[in-house]
Amino acid sequence: MLGSWHLSAHVADQRYGRSPGGGIVPRALATRPVTHPGDWGIYGLADQTIWRRGDASISGFGMVEFAPKDRNPVSFYADGGIACKGFVPNHPDDVLSFGVAYSRISPDAIASDRDSVAQSGLPQPMRDAETVVEVSDLAHIAPWWMVQPDRQDVGLPCGNATLPIVLDQAIPNSGGIVF
Repeated sequence: MLGSWHLSAHVADQRYGRSPGGGIVPRALATRPVTHPGDWGIYGLADQTIWRRGDASISGFGMVEFAPKDRNPVSFYADGGIACKGFVPNHPDDVLSFGVAYSRISPDAIASDRDSVAQSGLPQPMRDAETVVEVSDLAHIAPWWMVQPDRQDVGLPCGNATLPIVLDQAIPNSGGIVF
């Protein structure tokens, strides 16, 4: 499937703002944002069974999205994985899935980070990308009861953004299990 989205509101530029006199300057020096009339993105996604035998099946899924780099903190996103259904004896509806997602920070947002470092003179990590690896198990305990433990590990959270209080340290990688 192919699709697109559109936002009709004005959105702030990722790198530039306006000085008190109205000139265009890096956001680090700006008193108000440069705005763009609207925003948009395009995407494609697929979800397809690639193997089936009786109640057991394996499906593949994936998505790719692009958005303008001047008005979006993330200008490229992709995810994909596989889902295995019916491999547990006596549980034909249980689904075990594995997935990976990747978000690339827009070049304009990265340039804004570099501008901020140049203006402040303080070291800080530069944002670039975030990767998430996920394993999920949808278990049907009874016809009316399902449990889905989910493990996610996040590499470079928020694209390697800094801790709010300690600007020279990036948010550490994280992971955990949720139910």
